Amino acid sequence: MRRLILAAALLMVYCFIVAARVEATPLFSVQSSSRCDSCHEEPDPSVPRWVEDNYSLGDRKCTLGCSSCHLNPTGGMVRNRTGLYYGTHTLNMVKVPQDFVPIAGKLSALGDTVMLGGDFRTMHLFTNQSGETESYYFPMQADLYAGVRVMKYLSIQMQAGIERGGNSAVREYFALVHGLPYRLYAKAGRFLPPYGLRMDDHTTYIRNATGLDQSDPGSYYGGLEMGIEPLLVYAQAAYFYEDSPPRSKTADIKKGFSAMAGWRGLWLQLGGSIMKVQNFEVTTLPSTTDREMHGVSGSLRFKNLSCLFEFDRIKDETRAISGITTRKTDVEFSELDYLIIDGLNLKLRYETIEPDAAAGGTTRRRTAAIDILPYPFMDATFQYRRTEEPGGKFKDYIAMMHFWF
Repeated sequence: MRRLILAAALLMVYCFIVAARVEATPLFSVQSSSRCDSCHEEPDPSVPRWVEDNYSLGDRKCTLGCSSCHLNPTGGMVRNRTGLYYGTHTLNMVKVPQDFVPIAGKLSALGDTVMLGGDFRTMHLFTNQSGETESYYFPMQADLYAGVRVMKYLSIQMQAGIERGGNSAVREYFALVHGLPYRLYAKAGRFLPPYGLRMDDHTTYIRNATGLDQSDPGSYYGGLEMGIEPLLVYAQAAYFYEDSPPRSKTADIKKGFSAMAGWRGLWLQLGGSIMKVQNFEVTTLPSTTDREMHGVSGSLRFKNLSCLFEFDRIKDETRAISGITTRKTDVEFSELDYLIIDGLNLKLRYETIEPDAAAGGTTRRRTAAIDILPYPFMDATFQYRRTEEPGGKFKDYIAMMHFWF
């Protein structure tokens, strides 16, 4: 605990000195805190009636959460009208007219009844290991989204895409009850459980080491999720289970719960997460591993300077005939960005993963990147990444193109 408090304090000081604005998807909410004009016409926060007029706390729609741009309250998938507007008129270098008609305009014309979207990524990777350089080119993501409002408070969503190996897959599908007072919602179906920062980069340790890698079909579960977001505070919880055929018998399926709660302010976001999964891994029966995770995550912003961070403690408890063994893993993530102008962002990222907190053997990864968003519906990322692990060191040079609508 002392280590966590000290790390958080040092990180906050460092962010205020040299921090930068983060372009990662979770921090779009932080960026939007200074762009109220995405939703409001000539907003003036100094005028009380701008905030209070015609709205009680339960009816207020302003939020810095994922649901401000996505129909899915935990982020990702189909974008709503605000998300399309923000992505086409605010994020990119070249500003388009208010009546911009291509895809975003046509989708907005459908209103809130039928919503479509998609994300497509390609990557060129140059990697240098043991003095040898290799080059790879492959598609990273090909997802299509659909959302249909069945009734005023009920919508259905689906995400279909390509999984590893090129096989088609439907990753997420659920019924969503939303639009209730205090931004209360509930969804039932197949989804990625709420926990930590939902980064769009699945290679980060806070996603793949925690078992929440959105490119891995095993990270998705069937279940029920509920949440509430009255203005600045939020809370989300989910009960879930493995929705694929059980390995041998019902008692061995993966099942568990996760929960998040915290604060989303104009310059500070801070929250805590917990997740427990029974039968997280089942090797040769009766050997099974249960997983328990705790984490703290958040962000800081000062004008064009921002900081994104997360710390997780993972405890895996394996039961076997020989007895019970416990393994603890620490995962740390921090990212500093500087937004030069709209659509041009510089990024520094530092990650560590310590497979056994008691035994040591830490893996460290440092990343420097530039994000370029020249026009609506497209962005490019160029990264230099250096990884140091107990078995050696290697470098990666990455060029990625992202197209969305």
